[in-house]
Amino acid sequence: MSTNQFLQWYNRGNEQNLYDDLYVEYIKNHGHDVFYLPRAGVNKNDMLNEYEFSTFDKALLIEAFVKNFDSFEGDGQLLSKFGLEARDSMTLVISIRSFKQYIQPITEKARPFEGDCFFIPMLGLVYQIKYVNTSAIFYTMGKLNTYEIQCDLIEFSNEQFNTGMPEIDNLYKSLGDADD
Repeated sequence: MSTNQFLQWYNRGNEQNLYDDLYVEYIKNHGHDVFYLPRAGVNKNDMLNEYEFSTFDKALLIEAFVKNFDSFEGDGQLLSKFGLEARDSMTLVISIRSFKQYIQPITEKARPFEGDCFFIPMLGLVYQIKYVNTSAIFYTMGKLNTYEIQCDLIEFSNEQFNTGMPEIDNLYKSLGDADD
C-alpha cells in the first residue's frame, strides 16, 4: 500500500515555513538566551587540523533549548590521577533559521562548528561544541529546522576571551594569568 498521494508535504513551502515558525516560537518560549562564541584560531597546523591557541572575540546572542532538562549528561565530577575533573555535558537545540538570521551574517559560518563555544548566562559557564547533529529530526515536512548541538564543559587550555563582556572575559582570566 502506498502513501497518500494527496498529502505530499515535502514540496509545500507554506507548510514547511509554518513548521519552521512553530520551531522558532517553541525555542523562544521554552529556551534560554545563550551567547554563541565563534572560535578564531592563531597559527593553524594543517597537518593536525588544529590551532596553536584559540581566541573568542565575539559573543552573539541566540536562543537555545536545553534538550536534557533533568540534569547534565556526561560523567559528572570524578576524581582522576590529575585531580577533580568536571565532565558535564549538555545538548542544545537551536533553530537553523535563527542561526542564519543572527549569526551567519556576522561570522560568515554556514553552521555552528566543533570547537566553537556557548556561554550559558544562567550557569555562568562556557560549553564547547563537540558535535553538531544536522539531521537529528530527520527531514520533518521535508526540511531540516534545527541543529542539535552536543557540548562539554570547556577544559581551559590558554584560550583567550576578548568578547567585550566582562562576565565572559574574566571567567578564565585568572587561569590564563598564571603563565604571565
